[in-house]
Amino acid sequence: MHAMDALAPSRKLISGALTLALVALGALASGGCGAAAKEQHREDATRMLAPVPACVIRLPERRVKNGLARSMSETGYWHLVFPTFDTEKLALPEDAVPCTGRNVLADPALKGGEWIRRYPVAVEEGEILLGGGGDRLKALWMRTHRFPDGTEAGPLALVRPKEDSAEVYAVGVYRGITKRPYFSLERIGPEVVVTVQDEGCTGNTKVEPCRSLTSIFLPRRGELVRLTAFTADRRDYVDVGEPGSYGRIEYRLTSSARYMKEGVKLFEQMTAKDEGGRELRHAELERLFTLRDVELVPSEDSLWPHVFPKGAKGDPNSSGTDDPPKPAAGGAAAPTGGNAGGDALRPKYGCCDEDLPSPPAPKRTTCKQCSQNAAEK
Repeated sequence: MHAMDALAPSRKLISGALTLALVALGALASGGCGAAAKEQHREDATRMLAPVPACVIRLPERRVKNGLARSMSETGYWHLVFPTFDTEKLALPEDAVPCTGRNVLADPALKGGEWIRRYPVAVEEGEILLGGGGDRLKALWMRTHRFPDGTEAGPLALVRPKEDSAEVYAVGVYRGITKRPYFSLERIGPEVVVTVQDEGCTGNTKVEPCRSLTSIFLPRRGELVRLTAFTADRRDYVDVGEPGSYGRIEYRLTSSARYMKEGVKLFEQMTAKDEGGRELRHAELERLFTLRDVELVPSEDSLWPHVFPKGAKGDPNSSGTDDPPKPAAGGAAAPTGGNAGGDALRPKYGCCDEDLPSPPAPKRTTCKQCSQNAAEK
């Protein structure tokens, strides 16, 4: 009995140790499985929110992997989008083609522009403007051409750097009306879209016509397709036009956008004021742009052609002002107050948002043809 009593504490200690070991093993197994599942869930969620990549580039292996996205230099971005980028001269060949396969450097939007850095001149830091969004996605505007009117253009790419690779989703072309447009990412339902805000009215005096535009691009089969461009802010002036007014009349249209599952909801407000600041007219409108494949179809016309005096300088339906501006030297479209940016700022598909009839005209119909068709109907 005494011997058995002496062994009892040892048995209890062994039993307790075995219990603790089993608990520890269970915790490790549970923790390991939990961590793996969590990591997989995060990756799956990111893939669901991001578009399908057109090309994937492997990056040099890191010495220490930390699970974080790679921070890339501008040179790295040039080489990511254009695999034939000359890494020794740090220059972009004029016949370079993006990894997506479409020769964007031969796009008609670049016609009339001169190379900012003609090969073999090295690119410089600051010639890429970046905009970011969720899921580590980035929009890159790679300025390669400059026009006689001072505007710049170049490839616009949607990319995402990861830890050991980088993905390119789509590449298009954008020509700005300001030196530093603002790039961001939005969602229309499951679709990721790149938005470009060109603040043409920022810094302008209140006596000069101006226009700020927001352009929307959608990635489709490796190409960033321009869906539409709508007016965010617009000012123009006429000397007469409103009953009981005196002096110069300022007409101003402002809008704010909300990105939804179906498309984009646009809230417009337009006013007319005389030189004394007295409000002569005030109108508001809610428009819905519905996404249909590679089109954003508006529910109705903008307020501008309905409020701005017909036949005035900034009237899109007046004779001679609905056409794009005449090319300046070198073939570049010279921006004007009434139609800043010309054809380069019009939607790629359909008509201008201000003169698009309802239902929408067929694709690739020019704004002038839209107006003529609407008048014939």
